Amino acid sequence: MTQGDDGTAFDMTEGRAYSLSSFRPEDVSHELSLLTEALYDGDRRLDPRVPIVGVMVQMRVENSGESWLPVVPINFSRSGMQIQVSKEIAVGTIVWLEIQTNRSITGVSPFKVGAVVRHLHANNREIFTIGVEFRLSLTKSIQRIQTEHCISRLEGFLLAVNINNGAR
Repeated sequence: MTQGDDGTAFDMTEGRAYSLSSFRPEDVSHELSLLTEALYDGDRRLDPRVPIVGVMVQMRVENSGESWLPVVPINFSRSGMQIQVSKEIAVGTIVWLEIQTNRSITGVSPFKVGAVVRHLHANNREIFTIGVEFRLSLTKSIQRIQTEHCISRLEGFLLAVNINNGAR
């Protein structure tokens, strides 16, 4: 078994790839994963990204003792999100996100979700764009079900808003 830079494990004898995704295990041949990577310029995301609007997000680095830091959400998918932050956070760092929506509009209660920083881009010395991948395994079992439900409902709401805004 070999391991890719992104944590995907390839079993060459079985022709399967095992992803670290919290939501869907992947079962594809090595050739298919290479073709998919080439086709999508390395973006093998299974879930579509949608612009995120009307949502407040705060972040805290796990075990840092720091207070919650407001961040600017850019886009959202079922498996993660892209945000802008005011400090550099290393790839691989575990963070917690507190996602607050207007429940009367979205039907989604505020929730917290653990995530790992997968990408970092320095816009300048004061603003950094990071991509985080949700890790439901960081959440206690009963809360994990609620968190997954909130993520799914928020994704549905944002997809509907995006479709409606695109139709105008």
